[in-house]
Amino acid sequence: MNGDGSFIMNVQDLATIKVENLSVKVNQYLGMIVELEDQYFKENRADLYLGDPLRKSEIFLDMLKFVEACGIPAARVTNQKIDVRAAI
Repeated sequence: MNGDGSFIMNVQDLATIKVENLSVKVNQYLGMIVELEDQYFKENRADLYLGDPLRKSEIFLDMLKFVEACGIPAARVTNQKIDVRAAI
């Protein structure tokens, strides 16, 4: 599992994912920030969703486009009720 901040810093790893045929899950939040907020700030959340503040309904950065550019099959799960295993 990899957060999108880490993913962007390591986008070159898509080549390794493709060549080694690895399965990867990327989330849309800065996980370490959420963890710190939970631990030290009683789950008080800042607005840490990464994206355009004028278009919060849009997904940004569109990780699927990065992945598809490398020829890697991918799926987006936006509803927690959907079985993640089925998407993988």
